[in-house]
Amino acid sequence: MEKGIKIGGIALFVLYGIYPLGALIARLCGYQLTMFSGTVWNLLLIALTAAYFVLRLKTQDPFDESEEEDGMPIGLLPVVGMANWVSNATKGTGVIATAVIAFFCTFILGMKFGKIKWAKTTGLLVSGALLMPMAFLSIIGIAFSNGGNDTVVDTVFSPEKTCYVEVVDNNQGEQGGNMLVKAYQKGGFDAGVFTVSKRPVTVYVAQYEKTAPTVAIGWDGEDTVLINEKAYCVTEIYTEVE
Repeated sequence: MEKGIKIGGIALFVLYGIYPLGALIARLCGYQLTMFSGTVWNLLLIALTAAYFVLRLKTQDPFDESEEEDGMPIGLLPVVGMANWVSNATKGTGVIATAVIAFFCTFILGMKFGKIKWAKTTGLLVSGALLMPMAFLSIIGIAFSNGGNDTVVDTVFSPEKTCYVEVVDNNQGEQGGNMLVKAYQKGGFDAGVFTVSKRPVTVYVAQYEKTAPTVAIGWDGEDTVLINEKAYCVTEIYTEVE
């Protein structure tokens, strides 16, 4: 039982940290890491954390500091819980809400069962310092996620199909909206519940008040897209090719 609890603590630490760390590494390499469903993933983390909490209660907390060092200092769990929240803070209402709940699950678990003082103190200080900024960022993220409705109007591939663009209508109701053209370069792979792909580049934005404008899409080679007969580089933001 004790071995299983130690392994469970390590597993929780890895599961909470895998998306934030993977997203950071992917971003530094010019890629993006996406999940099949952020809400489902966070609900899974919540369920596993709750199960681990119940298991620790039933074992009557058998570890002292030296024994916990052999596994994962549970006091550090709020740190990766906060990292998971940070990574999901702009992903929509459902994802943000479940990420917040998952963080508080790690906080309760860490403060209840953390035995190593430095780990417990670190978890408390890091999560406490970021709590208010993250709450504010999450409110902004929810407000913006509810402020518009993205609809893919058209998808056009380059001649050699190494790249494609999506015409996206970001409809914000009475406020009008934006017509976006996003360029996607092929490349990447699936890794189970995660997908690694090259980050899209928004090459064109047109604001409108009532009705979304139409745009004519064409290609001039693999690196240049023609939008209303004007040339834009697919690897640079808002850059017209003279």
